[in-house]
Amino acid sequence: AIAACTEIREEVAGSPLATAQMLPPFASLYAMQGDFETARSLVQEANTLLGELGRIYTVALAHHDAAVEFLAGEPAAAEERLRTAYERLDEMGEKAFAASTAAMLAHALSAQGRYEEAAEFCRASREAAAVDDLSAQVEWRTVSAKLLAHRGRNEEAQTLAREAVELVAQTDFLRSHGDALLDLGDVLTLGGEPQEAAAAFRAGLELYERKGDTV
Repeated sequence: AIAACTEIREEVAGSPLATAQMLPPFASLYAMQGDFETARSLVQEANTLLGELGRIYTVALAHHDAAVEFLAGEPAAAEERLRTAYERLDEMGEKAFAASTAAMLAHALSAQGRYEEAAEFCRASREAAAVDDLSAQVEWRTVSAKLLAHRGRNEEAQTLAREAVELVAQTDFLRSHGDALLDLGDVLTLGGEPQEAAAAFRAGLELYERKGDTV
């Protein structure tokens, strides 16, 4: 995939917008290999190009930027990127894209132990998510499941976490599927079911290995 992106970058070199649009997924590939320096430099380059163009794509870039920071183990940095994007979307009155942004922001807050704030954005995502927006539907379920598990509401938590896994299993998004399985594993661990949790973690690991996501 990195080789393909390198070729694409050469092909679209004459178009700043096309270059800016292909750089974020390019950055995600390097992040999956643990090369965060290269990943961040690509994201910054895209930010610079889009800033010069004055395009709404700067909001979309926040998702890729945050994905790099999640992989780097920096949820606070991911929160910063996502919060700025969410506020901009709110100002614009944009709902569809805001649903997945809110869900990712809830994950970033939950990872920092800020569960009440995370719950607020989780609700916002659930209310805004279209039925066919699988990304948002999966994301709000996984973070909501973890929040419920932390409150000891294990049955509800496991139901939501399993729903998320079933939804993402309909896609070929290996990383998202792996993430949902890891979240299910976390929920099962908090619910005192280590054997089932281990099975979920193992299934997630297999998907990451297929993807080549070494992080």
